[in-house]
Amino acid sequence: MVDMELNINNDELGNNVSVAGQTSFTKNTSGVKTNVLVDNGETIVLGGVYKQRQTAKTEKVPLLGDIPVIGNAFKKNTRAFEKNEMLIFVTPRIVDKQLVDNDKFSSLRDR
Repeated sequence: MVDMELNINNDELGNNVSVAGQTSFTKNTSGVKTNVLVDNGETIVLGGVYKQRQTAKTEKVPLLGDIPVIGNAFKKNTRAFEKNEMLIFVTPRIVDKQLVDNDKFSSLRDR
C-alpha cells in the first residue's frame, strides 16, 4: 500500500490590474489537496477542480451599429459559457532500491 499526500494546483493568468501607473496581472488558482491510500500500481482519479468562463462580445459595423433602433440590424451580440473539469490520474509504483541502478528502471529514475 502507498499512502500519499497530494497537493495539486492549476494556476492561470488572470486580469490585468493597474496600481500607481504600474500594470500587473492577477493569478487565478484552483486545486485539490487530499490524502489517499492506494495499492501499488493502482490508479486513482481526482476530480472536482472546475473552471467556468462566461464571455460576451459585440461586433458591429462602424457608425451604422450605433444608430438607435436600426443599429441592431448592423450588430451581432455573442455570449458563450464554457465549463471545464480537470481530472488528475495518479499511479504510484514502488521500486525496489536494489533495482534502481538496473538499466531496466533508468527511465523511471530519470523522470
